[in-house]
Amino acid sequence: SNVTVVEPGAPDVFRLAAPDEVVLARILSCQQELGFPPQTPEVKERVDTVLATSYPNSYYLSGAPIHPFGRPMVTVVPLEGEPARVISIIEIEHGRAQTWIDDVRTYWDYNPVPEYANPRPPQASLLDHLRDVLRERGLAGARLGYEDATMPVRTLEQYRAALPAATFVPV
Repeated sequence: SNVTVVEPGAPDVFRLAAPDEVVLARILSCQQELGFPPQTPEVKERVDTVLATSYPNSYYLSGAPIHPFGRPMVTVVPLEGEPARVISIIEIEHGRAQTWIDDVRTYWDYNPVPEYANPRPPQASLLDHLRDVLRERGLAGARLGYEDATMPVRTLEQYRAALPAATFVPV
């Protein structure tokens, strides 16, 4: 587990919001649901991974409460294998301390790495890391479940442009 040991009396921000076992059970449940034929009319197609980009779903699956105020984040839950998170460097301390997910990648507000050459918006930096996460897991051309109820159309277009081999499935 990637949980930091917290000294007695430490601020609550460094304590897990949900025990590792609870969050792990949520991930396993999500992975189990991905592996079966869709059971609801909303989900018509099977997906290979879920991209949780909203605060409630990312928090539910990771255990780390991060509000994406202008700094997008994503929790990646593949059907098989380890989940990952991509978050802003500003969130690194509690973003790692409050989740059991080991693969936590960070971007800087202006670039994927701390370099000032060719500055880009945070979403572009996040997508660079997300592309790497998916490639490393063999999911670059996979069926990606996205939150159609909360993801803005422009954001979905950016995801599609960054991941042209993937098929995006609303979940």
